[in-house]
Amino acid sequence: MPRAHLAAAFASALVAAGAAGCQTDAPAASASTSDGDPSVPGGARRMRRLSVPEYIRVVSDLVGVKVSPDRFLPESSDTGYENGPDNLTVQADQAATFEQLAGELAKPAAAAQLAQCAQAGQDVTACKQAFFDGFATRAFRRPLTSGEANRLGALFDSAAGVAGLSGALETTSLAILQSPGFLYREEIGGAPADDAPGAVRLAPYELASELSFLLTGTMPDDALLAAAGSGSLATPADLRREAARLLATPAARAQRRLLIDDWLATSRLASVVKDPAAYPGFDGALQGAMRSELDLFYDFAVSDRGTLADLFGDSTSFVDARLARHYGSAGGATDADFPPIALDPGTRSGVLTRGGFLTVHSGYGDSNPIERGVFVLSALLCTPPRPPPPDIPRTVPPDDTRTTRDRYAAHASNPFCQGCHAAIDGVGFGLEQFDGVGATRTQENGYPVDTSGLLVDGDGTGAPFVGGSQLGALLVASPRLSQCFVRQVYRFALGVAESPADQPTIDDLSGGFTAQSAIDALLLDLVGRRAFLERWTQEAQP
Repeated sequence: MPRAHLAAAFASALVAAGAAGCQTDAPAASASTSDGDPSVPGGARRMRRLSVPEYIRVVSDLVGVKVSPDRFLPESSDTGYENGPDNLTVQADQAATFEQLAGELAKPAAAAQLAQCAQAGQDVTACKQAFFDGFATRAFRRPLTSGEANRLGALFDSAAGVAGLSGALETTSLAILQSPGFLYREEIGGAPADDAPGAVRLAPYELASELSFLLTGTMPDDALLAAAGSGSLATPADLRREAARLLATPAARAQRRLLIDDWLATSRLASVVKDPAAYPGFDGALQGAMRSELDLFYDFAVSDRGTLADLFGDSTSFVDARLARHYGSAGGATDADFPPIALDPGTRSGVLTRGGFLTVHSGYGDSNPIERGVFVLSALLCTPPRPPPPDIPRTVPPDDTRTTRDRYAAHASNPFCQGCHAAIDGVGFGLEQFDGVGATRTQENGYPVDTSGLLVDGDGTGAPFVGGSQLGALLVASPRLSQCFVRQVYRFALGVAESPADQPTIDDLSGGFTAQSAIDALLLDLVGRRAFLERWTQEAQP
């Protein structure tokens, strides 16, 4: 039988039987997590497919090949983050893509294993075992179950009889890279939770995957897999110990950056298009400089002991000469680097004043203060305004005889609109010192720009401010920002929008977290909670 047909036949059988072998043979953790923890299990037992970015990172770590994201169709999640399980299943078109990629990746995977076996002087039997203990275990993020080992072993032996050791390695790699054990993250659990009827504890290798994907965005490293296998990934203290180790890695730095990038929606910056007539200076070089500034600023403000106060209040930034000119100051930057510089704290403190953030949160040809206000209320304060009535125009006609503020203020004269727009406009108008690509301005169409704003509180009262730096300071001082961030991190960690049953967890996490708290401390707190360690059975889920 030709190698491709042999691989396809056995891969199909492996996929069909894969769900039956999802749970690891290792025992579930047994230590209680209830002491002082009011949280509940984090959703129902499930399997969620690797998101496209996760797949790309896993393949890079596993095979050493960088897959282009252009190979995939765009994905979305109702949580706003990449890892929502309700959106992550293998559709027909995706199955074809994964199959094609598996065929491409199987060759370098087999070549690497063949070279290792040759270097170790291993015969076919020893090489086969080394392949299962190494590549297959890392791909599945756990040891193979007995059923998987039998099926893959039969595939390997059959392929070896047709195409030798090299063909056996390639054929088996192809099957592994299309299997549920590789494409899906398992959250099935094992033993019942100690004091939560209807809940199960995640098994150690499942915990290793959850921890690694949360903190590094990719599969567990060898040390984490070893901890799971040795029984030292069982208690909240174990999880926090390993989490602290992972947080010190470059991959964790990149993952924290991804969390903030998705939360602030600046991940959309590369796809933003602007009206060239309104913004003739907005080009690819400026757009790329804004992206680099955000990446470097996120690393600076969020990693290690970084806080929300740093993210929304620090005036340190990183610019090249192009972005420095856009900001109105050379600042010692050159075309070749992005050195740290101190921006004017009265104008550009915190991420709300950065060109990339402001460019994303604006219109095609104007600053669109409504979009900016709605985003701050919805994503940063978790208090989204009511949807507008269907007959309300989504845009305001251009008018070069007035300022943007005057144009948009007119639409709120309707008493029906004033209830929501007091809060929306109060935020959005306060950012009017920045145009639609984040350049500062004091005049527009020959009229002074009014950049006074009002941050409306939950009880309807408001705190006045002038400009983006003062808005950032008000957000840092408000507990609503830190509480909303906890909610966002919970969604990011669990991959689902919270339910009423999750509120005690979120409230308790929020009780010890402020804008001055290290973001890493919040992550360390979360990974020891039963919300992270346990799942409901379908029948018991609230």
